[in-house]
Amino acid sequence: MIVKDVSFCGTELLAVQQKENGKIYVGINSILRELGFNEEQIRYRRDKWNADKVLSKGVQKFSYPSKDGGTQETYCIEIKRLPLALAKIEITPKMEKEIPGLSEKLEKYQDVLFLQLDYVPLVSGVK
Repeated sequence: MIVKDVSFCGTELLAVQQKENGKIYVGINSILRELGFNEEQIRYRRDKWNADKVLSKGVQKFSYPSKDGGTQETYCIEIKRLPLALAKIEITPKMEKEIPGLSEKLEKYQDVLFLQLDYVPLVSGVK
């Protein structure tokens, strides 16, 4: 397992890559914290992603050596499922009013990840 911080939208996020299958995961807490959610909101969102039928297929708990010598555990979501996970967080008028920085960052992250998705035509010959 490879664990390192990666650059995303001008910030550093925890990333984990499994050596055996090459799958890449991003730390749930790190991305939600970077968006501006508080600890209670992070726990709530993480629990929702763990309970979601589709998203939970890409959520795993990893243990890795911490920088201070111990072992650290974190929940991560497979990078391929991150766009869907973030799209499920609705930007409400209340959020825009009460936490404008969070809603702006969330919209930016959603846009960036949406633009990364490959377009696959549903009908043969359609471009």
